[in-house]
Amino acid sequence: MVTTIGVREAIKNFNDLQTKLNLTQTAEDNFFPEWDEELPEITKQ
Repeated sequence: MVTTIGVREAIKNFNDLQTKLNLTQTAEDNFFPEWDEELPEITKQ
């Protein structure tokens, strides 16, 4: 049987989030390369 609990019960603070999801800080300059891409302008449709 699978037990399901809510996020608020599983992750109480940022430290829990880092531990449970194994998050680490990166020093890479191009971590989000899409931020440097030329994207089309946002227009109303």
